[in-house]
Amino acid sequence: MSCLHTVSLGAYLLGALEPGERAAFERHLDGCPICRDELVRLAPLPGLLGQLTLDDLDDADVAPSPVTLPTALLTALPVVLPAEPPAEPTSGPSAQLPTELPSTPRPALSADRPSDAAPDLPSSPPAAESQADLPVSPLPAGPGRLRRRWVLVAAGFVVLLAAVGLLVPRLFDADQSPAPASAMWTASDQGSGVAAAAQLQGRPWGTEVQLQLDHLPAGVRCQLILYTADGRAEIGGWWGSTYSGGERVPGASSFALDQIDRMEIRTADHQTLVTLRRPG
Repeated sequence: MSCLHTVSLGAYLLGALEPGERAAFERHLDGCPICRDELVRLAPLPGLLGQLTLDDLDDADVAPSPVTLPTALLTALPVVLPAEPPAEPTSGPSAQLPTELPSTPRPALSADRPSDAAPDLPSSPPAAESQADLPVSPLPAGPGRLRRRWVLVAAGFVVLLAAVGLLVPRLFDADQSPAPASAMWTASDQGSGVAAAAQLQGRPWGTEVQLQLDHLPAGVRCQLILYTADGRAEIGGWWGSTYSGGERVPGASSFALDQIDRMEIRTADHQTLVTLRRPG
């Protein structure tokens, strides 16, 4: 299933919608699970785009270096020499062929047939046709061919064992991988009166955030900003408030859960409404 309003998600996340369009789109989000799921999936994009620099664009134009095989693998591959040409037979039907075949006698011309109308008969049969009728015996498999065949079979087994040795540990590691981490952060601000609770869930691409906001001012545009301990910042989402009741807002970040130090809820004019910090 799909929804036609998903085309507006990009403009919504980047804050490019007009206030009236944003309010109408948020009312649609309340009753459309397809758009809500797509919003959670696309929420990290504003933060990722904010981290791009001109150096990243220059690196994208560099052609990838060619892939080379390791030296150990090249030395382990068997060297197959070309097969020697078979020796000329010294006995058998082929050796007894005459070098010249006797010519077929031409028939005598009759008296009532002119001499220039002689039958078009070949003076001798083609050598290729006479040799094609001779039996050809298959060449015996010598010890050199058998040795090369066993070398190829052994090399195939070595490659198979190496592939099994690489895949089996990865399968066991995948089964023993821990479950994604999660955490609950809560905070309130006495000055703004806003209370916030954030459910953070670790994902392979970063962290998913579900915000529960109370006493949020009506008619304001807000943003979620995440900070790491080393000072990096990333926008986790934009949304608008059309009423002062409770708000549920999805967000996301490319930061891993254990890297996030604090989160701030700000208005579009950079006023901090509430700050959530890592517990402990």
